[in-house]
Amino acid sequence: MLSISKLESNSSEWLGPGGELRLRATVIANLSEKEWEAMSCPEALASKRLESDFSTLLVSGWQSDIVLQAGSEELRVHSIILGARSAVFKQMFSSGMREKTTGKVEITDVEPAVLKSLCEFAYTGKVSETAWCTEESIAALLAAACKYDMPSLGRVCEIRAEGKLALENAADWLILASQHNAESLKSSCLSFIAGNIAEVQTTQGWSRLMQAKGVLCEVAPLLFQSITPPAKRIKVSGPA
Repeated sequence: MLSISKLESNSSEWLGPGGELRLRATVIANLSEKEWEAMSCPEALASKRLESDFSTLLVSGWQSDIVLQAGSEELRVHSIILGARSAVFKQMFSSGMREKTTGKVEITDVEPAVLKSLCEFAYTGKVSETAWCTEESIAALLAAACKYDMPSLGRVCEIRAEGKLALENAADWLILASQHNAESLKSSCLSFIAGNIAEVQTTQGWSRLMQAKGVLCEVAPLLFQSITPPAKRIKVSGPA
């Protein structure tokens, strides 16, 4: 049971920066594929079929016109699909650009597994659960989503990261959120740290945050606002 007094406490991690109540729940329904389809509306079934068809298109490489190379691995893709989902790819594949004329793009700063997940999301709107297994894979996919301007994928990564917030990683997630303009994740990190400031300050992540001067300059005022009770905050007024 959660007492009202604890819920209303300024240090409560249950409340967001705006005083909103945050709850996370998981619902598991043991349904067979047939039972699930029987309960689904025609639009949902059509959406699922679309997802399946585009997933097959990506895997097969049928009528692909671009090769993405990451390390020693190659991925055959369709420029029109990636261009529709990413402003960066759209620019890259525009008429006259080198990537469009050569038909090959070397991806030097994204691991092959991360690139596959990014393309999977571009085609289907979903990512295999294996991409969410570790904090490192989530962080790498968030960085790739930012680099290739795919905000919908970035938002999914933020939600997954928020689900893994803990004392030992909150400061590191805050650094990453600041670097990639992940505002929702940043807000969640600030709220979590504010409610556990003493414990977070003992972690190695906190030391890294203190050394990341660019990030620290941005988040320090926000963090101060989060951990300072409203009654004690300094009010800055303009000239009379």
